[in-house]
Amino acid sequence: MIKKPKTNRRLITPFLLLLGSAIVLTGCVEKEENLSDNSPQFLAESLNTQAPVGSLQMQSHQGKTYFSFSGEPSLSLAPGGTAVLPVRFTPIYEPVSSIQVVLTYDPNVFSVLEILPAEGIQPFYSLIQNDVGKIEFVAAVDSHLFGKDVLAFSLRLAVKNNAPLGEATFQFVANELSALLPDVDNTETAVIEDLPRQSIVIRSSVSSL
Repeated sequence: MIKKPKTNRRLITPFLLLLGSAIVLTGCVEKEENLSDNSPQFLAESLNTQAPVGSLQMQSHQGKTYFSFSGEPSLSLAPGGTAVLPVRFTPIYEPVSSIQVVLTYDPNVFSVLEILPAEGIQPFYSLIQNDVGKIEFVAAVDSHLFGKDVLAFSLRLAVKNNAPLGEATFQFVANELSALLPDVDNTETAVIEDLPRQSIVIRSSVSSL
């Protein structure tokens, strides 16, 4: 009797099945989803890609900050008179961790005697330059200071004895104002550029404030 040679049919069949499965799986490539130009996901990804940290595009949803003076829109002082001028800020949407404020004034009219930081404001740096009429103030802000018209600091100022009569102002320097968010990148908020001025009218025979 001639014996038939043994075959590996039982082994070959599972191998072919596995090979076929591998081919099917290899061919199943996930189709890339094309986003519409108007879809919210596309717009969000485009915004995140194009907007650098601190740009108005990112600032528009991460916060805004208003800077202002408080008190009467116009004050009256006599030559030699003194006053305390509060400077405030209003963070919108979320608290800020630090602020930078730069103000200018007429050095022929005013002398700034002192910068008085408010409670919860820790100055990093402050500088009074009465020769050119400019002050700089940089400080950390406590996280609980949030709301409208938060007091940053007050200026104790004096009108010079020989100051000319008429109107003079304290004003913010727009491109030197900043307020940073308490995130890892210290993202800068948008600073509202429509900044108020504090008008002070120098008149004779006016009581000091």
